[in-house]
Amino acid sequence: LLLPVGVLIVIFFRSVIGFTTFGTFHPALLAVAFRESGLAWGIALYVIILGAGLIVRALLDRITLLHTPRLALSLLLVVAIILAVTLISVAFGNQAPANISMFPIAILAITIESSFTRWSEVGAKRAALIFLQTLIVISVVYLFLDLHAIQTLIFTFPEVLLVVGAAFLGL
Repeated sequence: LLLPVGVLIVIFFRSVIGFTTFGTFHPALLAVAFRESGLAWGIALYVIILGAGLIVRALLDRITLLHTPRLALSLLLVVAIILAVTLISVAFGNQAPANISMFPIAILAITIESSFTRWSEVGAKRAALIFLQTLIVISVVYLFLDLHAIQTLIFTFPEVLLVVGAAFLGL
């Protein structure tokens, strides 16, 4: 139920403030997923996955692979990183990253591919700016959706989402 509210915030940042993000739903989906692990762990994992993914994607670009196998390898990388971070953090007694099972794995694999394409099209500096703006929007959405008052309002009165729908039309 919180996802449409998150998307409204993303659209506000994109349409009113002028931010560019990796997709419209991407920041909202990640912000909702970060509710499982917390914002700090979520962002850390996102940065690690995207960084490693871009490196691997650049290496894969040197060999001629079809889109589907490339995407499947990105998915495998994302799963391996999440598994490694989970195992390492639990071994050190930190349970927070173990809660990332609901992390949107497929979204991250697709993000690696689209980020690499964007990086190739607009250059590293512009892609880094888009990444930074995406992190800011994810953080704002997370902090807003983490407010107890917002959660109570949406879960108690789901018809409030009709107002969110009306706001979509205004933006």
